Amino acid sequence: MEVPSSALGRHVDAAAESLDYSLPVKLPQAEADKTTGTHFKWRLAAGLLFLLLFIALAVYLPLFRARRLSPSRTFWKSFGNSSNSVLVVMPVIVHGQSEAVLRPSDVSVKPNLSIEDTAIATKVAVQLDREGLRYRLASSSEISFDELRTGPSVLVGALDNIWTLRLTKDLPFVFEESEDGRTGRIIETGREHRAWAIDITTPHTRIARDYGIVARYHNRLTGEPTLVIAGISSQGTQAAGELLTTPAALDAALATAYKAENFEIVVVEADGRRSN
Repeated sequence: MEVPSSALGRHVDAAAESLDYSLPVKLPQAEADKTTGTHFKWRLAAGLLFLLLFIALAVYLPLFRARRLSPSRTFWKSFGNSSNSVLVVMPVIVHGQSEAVLRPSDVSVKPNLSIEDTAIATKVAVQLDREGLRYRLASSSEISFDELRTGPSVLVGALDNIWTLRLTKDLPFVFEESEDGRTGRIIETGREHRAWAIDITTPHTRIARDYGIVARYHNRLTGEPTLVIAGISSQGTQAAGELLTTPAALDAALATAYKAENFEIVVVEADGRRSN
């Protein structure tokens, strides 16, 4: 049977097309070299990028770890995390009618402000300034209750600071002064009713043991964070202040039992040694 030449041509063409698609395509040598070079460049670029990333991590990761905030710095930054400045309230020394009997904090840098309390307030200011926080120093006699409601406050001192006595009365440990003004105490308001007391008419240089309180809590009366740094006498205030303004001491306290946002610590100062 004869097949028309035109039909045979179409059949051959179709077979040829099928054959062309099934055969491997061999590029010219120049094109193959170009493709291989491109792949090599991409691999080289990826390798260099990985190497640079490794070097960057090796260099900057230790720096990043070093720049992480310590517990003490986090404490101060979070306490003053407010649009308003922190109010640092210092006590006002009130002498008795008889000048022969002076309160323990009887040395002043200005009328009714003691050197010891001013030193603690200054250390607090340094901590706040380090974290870029605004603050204002004032004596308790200059501050109104409305001002305490505008932002965080730091209350320095106890028996000579009216705001410490008022704003800590609902805490587990509170300050108390005897009616005759001779004895200062820290008493526990809970079940155990523990108490720590000293004769506050004794010159502060002769007090063998003093007691203080460090407290950080959200005050229900002012609605703002409150920090208390106070002792029965100036030595107790200094011991409490050292705990809060010495980074290593505060880091140790925050890393153990005082991880809660609100806490209260009774500090014992004996012959220049602090314990809690």
